[in-house]
Amino acid sequence: MQQRIQLATGGGEIVPGSICTMTQRHLMQIETLWKNMLIEAAQADMGWDWDYKLRLATTDDRLRLMSLNKKMSCMVLYWLKRSGIVRS
Repeated sequence: MQQRIQLATGGGEIVPGSICTMTQRHLMQIETLWKNMLIEAAQADMGWDWDYKLRLATTDDRLRLMSLNKKMSCMVLYWLKRSGIVRS
């Protein structure tokens, strides 16, 4: 799944982006680009095991791991879990 979107930068510029299902490429970006920054900033998500979450999402239909991207670079990862409750 991939959806093209427009993102606003901190300076107010509108740039192209996308939301898509997380892949191994996104995981590599997190490990190489973001992990050290999260550790240095002592962020709460610095120890999250995204590899484990990606494996879970590929085997459980209730789980979705999504990536928000700007210029092919992962900016945000988010984890969705469907409850299984459907209301009309």
